[in-house]
Amino acid sequence: MEDGPRVTVVSRTGGNQLYPPAEFPPSFTPSGLTFHPVNHFLYAYGSQVFVSLDGGSSFSLILSLSVGQSVTSFAADVHNGAIAMVTSDGAIFYGTAGIPRMIQVQQAEVAGTTVLVDNTGQWYQFRVNSSTPGVQAEVVDITAGIQSADTSFAKPLVPQFLSAETIVFHEHQQLPRPWETTGDGLISGFSQLHVGQKLRLSTSGSALITHVTTEHRMENYTAWARAHVFKPFQFESLSVSPAQAYSVEVACESDGKSLLTLQNIGGSVGWLFSDMGKSLVVATGNNHLLTDVVTMTTARADPVMTCKEVTITSGLWHLYDFNSYREHATVYDQALTISSTTATVDSGYFKFASYHIGLVLQVSTGSATITGVTSVTQVTILVHDSSLDGSYPAGEWSLQEVSGQQAGRKWNITEDECRHIMNVNDAFLTHNLRYMDVREDVRLSANATIAEHAPEVPSERALLVVTFGDPMVFQKKETDAFWDRSDYYHLTLHIVHDLFKQGHSSVTVYLPRASLLCPLTSHTVTLRCQCPPNKHMHYIYHDNLLTDEEFLHGHPLDGDGRDLLQTLEVNYRPPSSMGVGIPLSNNIYNADPSQDRPNDFYQVSRETGQFKQCLGKSTRAECGCTKQMKLSSLEEFSDCIDRVHRMLYPAMLSVKLQIVLSGAEAVELDQPYVVVIEEVNSRSDYVPDSVVTPSLARLREDGRLNHTLTYYSPRKLSVLMTGARLYHFRVSVLEGFSYCNLKAEFMIYVDRPPIAYPSEYIMRGGISIMIGMILFLVYLYYLHTHHTPFTRKSTSQHAHLNREARRLSRGQGTDTDSD
Repeated sequence: MEDGPRVTVVSRTGGNQLYPPAEFPPSFTPSGLTFHPVNHFLYAYGSQVFVSLDGGSSFSLILSLSVGQSVTSFAADVHNGAIAMVTSDGAIFYGTAGIPRMIQVQQAEVAGTTVLVDNTGQWYQFRVNSSTPGVQAEVVDITAGIQSADTSFAKPLVPQFLSAETIVFHEHQQLPRPWETTGDGLISGFSQLHVGQKLRLSTSGSALITHVTTEHRMENYTAWARAHVFKPFQFESLSVSPAQAYSVEVACESDGKSLLTLQNIGGSVGWLFSDMGKSLVVATGNNHLLTDVVTMTTARADPVMTCKEVTITSGLWHLYDFNSYREHATVYDQALTISSTTATVDSGYFKFASYHIGLVLQVSTGSATITGVTSVTQVTILVHDSSLDGSYPAGEWSLQEVSGQQAGRKWNITEDECRHIMNVNDAFLTHNLRYMDVREDVRLSANATIAEHAPEVPSERALLVVTFGDPMVFQKKETDAFWDRSDYYHLTLHIVHDLFKQGHSSVTVYLPRASLLCPLTSHTVTLRCQCPPNKHMHYIYHDNLLTDEEFLHGHPLDGDGRDLLQTLEVNYRPPSSMGVGIPLSNNIYNADPSQDRPNDFYQVSRETGQFKQCLGKSTRAECGCTKQMKLSSLEEFSDCIDRVHRMLYPAMLSVKLQIVLSGAEAVELDQPYVVVIEEVNSRSDYVPDSVVTPSLARLREDGRLNHTLTYYSPRKLSVLMTGARLYHFRVSVLEGFSYCNLKAEFMIYVDRPPIAYPSEYIMRGGISIMIGMILFLVYLYYLHTHHTPFTRKSTSQHAHLNREARRLSRGQGTDTDSD
């Protein structure tokens, strides 16, 4: 068996094959392969059109063209999922997302036609006409084209009534005619493309096709279709088919056919040639299609079920006309001879009559129009083509109302009116592009209902269907669907993307059984698994946020009357580990190139510090600092920052971080995120702390990570600042917890710190000594002011004692010398 074309889907990055190759039938000649720009449905077109709703894993047929036709151009409406295709002969076909068929809305006119759609949904066709210079543009009326399109075919149908609301149409193979070709320009019989369309009988009756099976167990039948009856079908009147007035006897022949014999003994009417192709319908379902009229009382037929011999009383059977064309002379055994402008039929049951004037005499080599009736066996004709002279046996000639296969057909298949209503929730409808970060999910919901007089849908059958352009992007896809008491079908979709797998996919919800005339049959949202462009992390300074004016120009106070803000001195730089007076940071705050930099006493301080916004400027006014720069806490705008938040020593700061996303409520940063905190000016006199969860403990112990950093949980994250003056912190979310580079910076000025070591002890010692000296001096002063000096008087007794003492002293000295 010959292999057909194949489509293989491979990965853009690794080049690996994602699905097994999708194979098309050998009859398909491809000419293009394209994605719809919004819903990412993949269309393969050429001699047929196929669509893949799952990214190329499988394809289904949505359009079958006649021999010689091929799709040459493709156009798509980005607003509602509609598409249009132009064939090589200029015919235009239209379809929409999710509805498994396309329909012809413009007949073939000029080859080379192309179509475009504007932003309002209006379609235009452009073509070049050799007789008119330039390009001609015309509006294509899509609605009118859909309503007028007929997808019927040249095969007779046999109805079978299962109930008052359900009918089955059995498709009979085309009655053999040498001059006829297969099909009627669109399709050659029932197909899945007819599901959702309406079959209508011109006399009375219509039904919606709900199911098609393209095979049949009975010989001479090729397919069958089930339909829901909107309006009952009317059988033929007695004046049109008088055979219905009689009982009929059904006899079974050896070849599987049935022989229908009317019990009209002595009757003047019976089977008519116009009854050929009609259906004999009985309540039991054993129906027959008349294929040959033998005599006025006898006709041959093909049963839709195994033939059973039975006699059916008049009134219990009827004839329905679902013939493929109106026939007036299909004879059983009479030959026709044409000579110039005269046609003569052999004697038999068929007889020419005056009402045949104007009909077309169709033969295997051409056709002619009957202009007059000479006798019951001869007529005069007007030959349309070249000479038709010759003899034509039974089966190779007929009389028809119009030349061609569709002459006098009483039934057709057209697009049904819109009977479905689809509603999409506001979030789904207004945000056609949604971003999903790591661990994020999306919930989408829609509902639909069916209008009155439409076929009931079993509760277990989904009215809405969901498809993904790239199903491999998502890790989890859950749907919650149910029917409510108001006959609304509700669908809620919960999507979680695959961890660490970036990409995007369309998600389309559609009504597969809706009509192409419905204004809304599908809706598509594109989910991108990447960082939302407006997602960022924000630090919350105070519970009561300050306004911009208060921050820039006000003097806000806390509950104790203390300043909440600190104005930095010009060209300020925070202290370093070498001391308060030895700044080493490259960041300069409240920069003004026209003024000196403080604390530039040492060479190492003079070699550091670099302007950013003020680089190359001579004054602060030339720096171009905006309001947003002054309000910012980012290091890159340090030149413009002149006011920061203030805390008193000891400073214990509770770090509150929020994830801010436009259009959504801010969410406080919490588990499972992990953060790293650092001081941008290389200060180390601070101590971060947070709750240590089991997962955080395992992360800290993981040898594959960078252990020069310490990881913290954002839950109860705090920073104890043991130093003074300006701290500039940056908190970053660890890579892998978000596709975004989530960072937040904040600044705190610690005021009124204790005196640094060892100055405090030196000052305490010095003060103690000074206090001691002051007390001693006070004591001396006290002694000086409160004690009076006095003089002792000398007497004779005292003088005698003094002389004795001196004598004894000299005597002791003499004894010592002699020794």
